Amino acid sequence: MKKILLVLLTAITFSACQSREDEKVVRIGAIFPMTGVASYAADFMKKGLDLAVQELNTTSDYKYEVIYEDSRALAKDGLIAYNKLRAQKVNLIICAMSNIGMAVAPRTNNESAILFGTAIVPPNFVAVSNRVVRVGPNSEGMTSVIADYNHCYLKLKRPAVVYINNDMGFDCYKVYTNIAAKYACDVVYSEAYESNQKDFKDIINKIIQQNVDGVYLSGFGESFISFVRQFNNDPRTSNIVLTGDMTFGLPDTQAKMGELKSKIYYADGTITKDFADLYRCNYAEEVNSYAAYTYTIPYMIDAALKSGCSPNDIDGIYNYITSHTFNSSVGELYFTSNGESNIKFSIKVL
Repeated sequence: MKKILLVLLTAITFSACQSREDEKVVRIGAIFPMTGVASYAADFMKKGLDLAVQELNTTSDYKYEVIYEDSRALAKDGLIAYNKLRAQKVNLIICAMSNIGMAVAPRTNNESAILFGTAIVPPNFVAVSNRVVRVGPNSEGMTSVIADYNHCYLKLKRPAVVYINNDMGFDCYKVYTNIAAKYACDVVYSEAYESNQKDFKDIINKIIQQNVDGVYLSGFGESFISFVRQFNNDPRTSNIVLTGDMTFGLPDTQAKMGELKSKIYYADGTITKDFADLYRCNYAEEVNSYAAYTYTIPYMIDAALKSGCSPNDIDGIYNYITSHTFNSSVGELYFTSNGESNIKFSIKVL
């Protein structure tokens, strides 16, 4: 009988210790386009997230783990990834890319999970669920900066907008059109392109025919680079200013688009010098916004846990994050009560 009691007490003690250890493990799910047309972005996002987890696991009272799932930049695969993570009881999830975020976000409404969205620009992302946090700008914060610059400082009068054919691209097109109207300008030509498009001769011909003085290019991936190369190599575009979004700031884009014949103006995030130096030291490459945004997310979670929240206290973590200001990799960062960030892009030049 004594032996049985000893075994039972040992089992109970081990179970209690195991439970306490489990409570100290924070699992973060990451739904990234690890393969597919946006895989270039996932590489930077993963580097930023891995760097934060690596640091926190040497300084925090908690042990952080990341479970990566591949969305392939497809909404249906993003939903499969989300369901897989939730089945594993993962309740802190980072989701990237607009079409994925807009598919997944409604599933989180009133659930015991928080969805951190990055590279998700549709304005209503934060409206479809009471458990989302946007870490990055919306389409207004991303596009309005370059649109204002184009018309206030570059004095464009006949702009064209060329945008990727998805939620992100269309929202950026709408914002640009509205900003141009403030300067009494109409977008004289607009065209959506496909994520796998390679030939842009027809679009460039139409830009020339419309006597355009500037182009705003929105999108990502090889199609974005193909447009830039073909636009840049056409002698007829020499007097047309090319402007765009954060994709111009990526090392891969800059390496592939060839020698520039004139300046390119683009909107991108502000990144602190400390984080830029840290990222460069670890990865021997220049930093970008994709890495900076994912890097700051685990630190916000850790701050909430240090305040007294438990890893399973979703209400507490969400309320803490949306009511505090963080000194982050992108500077002073704070959110509204519905999870919208204060992040706006600034102008950079190539």
